[in-house]
Amino acid sequence: MLHTDHYFSDSDWGRYLSMKLDSNDSAHLAFFNRQNTNLGKVMYYTDNYYPTFDSDGDGIPDYEDSFPSNPSETTDYDGDGSGDNADNDDDNDGIVDLSDDCQFGIIGPGADFDGDGCKDSEDEDDDNDGFTDEIDDCPQGMTGIGNDLDADGCQDAEDPDIDGDGVLNENDDFDIDPTEDTDSDGDGVGDNTDQFPNDVNETVDSDGDGTGDNSDAFPNDANETLDSDGDGMGDNNDAFPNDSNETVDSDGDGVGDNSDAFPNDANESSDFDGDGIGDNADGDYDGDNISDNDDAFPQDPNEWNDTDDDGVGDNADAFPNDANETIDSDGDGVGDNSDYFPNDGNESVDSDADGIGDNSDAFPNDTNESSDRDGDGVGDNSDAFPDNANESIDSDGDGVGDNGDEFPNDRNESADSDNDGVGDNSDICSLGDDSLDIDGDQIPDDCDLLVDSDGDGVDDSIDAFPDDVTEWLDSDGDGVGNNADAFPSDPQRSQLSEPINNQNQDKSEEPGQVSIENAWIDFMKANGVDTKIMLDVIPILFALMLIKMAFSSRKVKKLKRELKQASESKSTWERLDFDGDGIISDVEFEAYKVIRDKGAKSRTQSNSEEQSEMNQERRYGL
Repeated sequence: MLHTDHYFSDSDWGRYLSMKLDSNDSAHLAFFNRQNTNLGKVMYYTDNYYPTFDSDGDGIPDYEDSFPSNPSETTDYDGDGSGDNADNDDDNDGIVDLSDDCQFGIIGPGADFDGDGCKDSEDEDDDNDGFTDEIDDCPQGMTGIGNDLDADGCQDAEDPDIDGDGVLNENDDFDIDPTEDTDSDGDGVGDNTDQFPNDVNETVDSDGDGTGDNSDAFPNDANETLDSDGDGMGDNNDAFPNDSNETVDSDGDGVGDNSDAFPNDANESSDFDGDGIGDNADGDYDGDNISDNDDAFPQDPNEWNDTDDDGVGDNADAFPNDANETIDSDGDGVGDNSDYFPNDGNESVDSDADGIGDNSDAFPNDTNESSDRDGDGVGDNSDAFPDNANESIDSDGDGVGDNGDEFPNDRNESADSDNDGVGDNSDICSLGDDSLDIDGDQIPDDCDLLVDSDGDGVDDSIDAFPDDVTEWLDSDGDGVGNNADAFPSDPQRSQLSEPINNQNQDKSEEPGQVSIENAWIDFMKANGVDTKIMLDVIPILFALMLIKMAFSSRKVKKLKRELKQASESKSTWERLDFDGDGIISDVEFEAYKVIRDKGAKSRTQSNSEEQSEMNQERRYGL
């Protein structure tokens, strides 16, 4: 019953056998287990009729089952003792089955370029870029899917010829354009597409006339390329290619129709006077009713005569009889050609050519001068004092005009207040005559507060003995100085051996002794001397009774002037004789000097300020 399928009723438990032949003619027998309703052991018989068993009933005969007693396992691919169902790395290559594209690949670790679990020797796409190794120009290039313009298996980042045109990127002007690789003129358009590969300004010639569109005024008209006058008409068809106002000359007379008064008459083109007769045939071209033969300006209807033959018609000529003049811009009656100031009606001549018209020039014949503000006859440019009519020159440059400068050639001097020939700045006596110096102290008498011929410190005007240095007072007027007079208050005697002639003289008076009375104190009060000053004076007076004081010329300076001023209202004698006894004693003289010196300083300062003001007035001509 070989090669024939036999079927038994499946209700015959444990008794009946089932048999089936497979495609290889192997017999398969089966029986039902009495003890359950499921298929029990099945015995397989080969052609040799050797029975096989499936101990764990997993459908895999024991001889093929690596785990015949374990229905959940049948194979152990890597032979590691762990069934493939439980083993998470069936080929033991270090990549778990879930991530292993070759779960049952070559057993154990090995080269796997893309780390996909398939060793390179068994991996059809080593770099996992989607291109099988047999067509991949970079079989072990960058892993994973990436940009690959030329689809050669080499991603663009690693591809030496990105566009796959056979030209390496470094030599390819268009490395991502497989249709271009060279740009000879560097205009950005490849030579394959560029109709003008060697012209950087052109790439396209739309009308095929050989002129690139960029320079072709008519890029879509093969008959035109230029429009020289920019009138929209190509030069080839433009009768006047350089005249934007003309394009056609219908009568061929050389005058464009737009400006030709007779566009269809080759003999006429203009009608100047608009009379409908062409100028060539018209005897009065400008229509001014003057025959062209008699008209000096046949083309100017406003002119016909030119009396002075200067080329300007009489109607427009401001000077029709003067061939040298035609215009008078400022209307001053002087033609512009000869008018130095053609636009100034007030000026026409500039005799000295200084740019200032003679009418306005204070010095019309002097090129260096034109103005005299102070009217002194000296031009401002050379006038050292242009605003002072009294001055124009400052020879010494001291700022004081020569007319008011007593010393016009000495920059250090300008005034001589006392007219003594010595400038005030160097004049030690600016208010007096410097030539008189009686006492020879180098101080002129007029300014010398102390004229002291004998040098005893007492001014000659009050010195009873101006030529005797040892004497200056003669209180009793007996001709003997007080210093040598044993009785200076007694005119009757001067020596101790002489008898007393003055019966009224106090017998107790000793030589040189003086009685101080209240008269001089009253005098000081009357002259405004305060108590403090008097207290200062009193001890001095007593001291002078015992000590002769040497007089300094500075200490009694100005005495002469004060005495002179005092003499106008009171005599010198009265001024010094404080007690009114008619005798000037040493005490009275010293008291007077103290009073006088208290005001000397203030008076000197006042005089100095007054002199300074006078000098300023002279300097500025006030």
